[in-house]
Amino acid sequence: MKVGDLVKFNKSGALALILQVSNEGGYNSMELHVLGDALAHTALRGGTLQNPVNLTWMSEHMLKRTTEVLSESR
Repeated sequence: MKVGDLVKFNKSGALALILQVSNEGGYNSMELHVLGDALAHTALRGGTLQNPVNLTWMSEHMLKRTTEVLSESR
């Protein structure tokens, strides 16, 4: 998995784009932009959250266990 890959979470079907990879603490972590409202906070749905962010981080190991690559980066 690498920057630019589009992945699909097996359980929820949510899609995410890998934005960057960081190697800190001896393992790779990946920043993800999750598409849609899979990470939507209740304040976001209520219209009270000013700057909604659909970004999160996961370890590469967990990402490989829970997703499949739909489209590889070139």
